Amino acid sequence: MLNKEHIAQLVQDYLQNTDFSLLELTVSPNGTIHICIDSLHGVSMEDCVKLNRYVESKLDRDVQDFELEVSSYSISLPFKVPLHYQKNIGRTVEITLVEAGKKIKGVLQKVQGDTIEIVHAEKKQVADKKRKELVAQTLVLNINDIKQTKLVFEF
Repeated sequence: MLNKEHIAQLVQDYLQNTDFSLLELTVSPNGTIHICIDSLHGVSMEDCVKLNRYVESKLDRDVQDFELEVSSYSISLPFKVPLHYQKNIGRTVEITLVEAGKKIKGVLQKVQGDTIEIVHAEKKQVADKKRKELVAQTLVLNINDIKQTKLVFEF
């Protein structure tokens, strides 16, 4: 049987002294190993191939048959780690808060420790105006108060 901890250590050894991070590692009972990596500068196909070859060279197919998949994190998936916030500063995100599932859409401005800062536009009543107008405001949110964050694709 494939040892997940051993494979995780192999990946960590390979990624040491690089800007890549291991985001996910799964080992299924049927022998499929899935490794997902990311970095601030993106992940190329060549990066995935090199990691795949490294891990495969350290495992013995005579002992255990396995299928190995190495991929980068998809931009269509929700953010999982602080790296995803750092990587998307300046982009529009949709945040779902833990509290009542409230959704906020805004431009991610800053990431500092466990907090993020976004600029959010909201319709508000402005003095001496009959109609509500869009008013931009800066919100500081604790990452622990966020249920999910997704990148908003604008065309």
